Formats: sequence, structure tokens, C-alpha cells
Amino acid sequence: MARSAYLSKIAVRKEDVAPTLSLEVSINHTVSMSVPALGGLAWMRWGHTSVFLGAAAVAVVMILCTSLIRIPRPPAGAIGQPAA
Repeated sequence: MARSAYLSKIAVRKEDVAPTLSLEVSINHTVSMSVPALGGLAWMRWGHTSVFLGAAAVAVVMILCTSLIRIPRPPAGAIGQPAA
């Protein structure tokens, strides 16, 4: 829901929202099916510690990436914004 709400806010054309969300679901499914397999291989090869350290590294990268997202402010006087 958060992705669709964010995408709806930043979309230049509203008709681009649905195809973009469809692509996102496909990519998310591909990743969610491959990451556990890779985690299992890493667990067998290097032990459980490698899987948990890898997950922690992914979490740190995600936090850094999301901290770079900026949403432009609406102009003063827009709905919900106080006039200057």
C-alpha cells in the first residue's frame, strides 16, 4: 500500500501507475523466490552466520537508499498547506 500511495503522489501521468505497480509485483516475486534459494546455498556453504550478516547488510543498504528519497513540497497555499 505504501508503494502505491507513494507512486500515486509522484506519478506524472495517472495512467502509468497501474503498469508500474504490475512490474513491481513481478520484480518483487522474482526476488522473493530467488533470495531464499541463495540464502540456503550460503547457509550450506558458509553457515548460518553468513545468512544473517547478509540480511543485516541488505537492511542497512535499504535504510540508506530510502533516506535519499525526496518528495517535492507542494506550493504554498495548496490544499492542506498554510499560506505564506
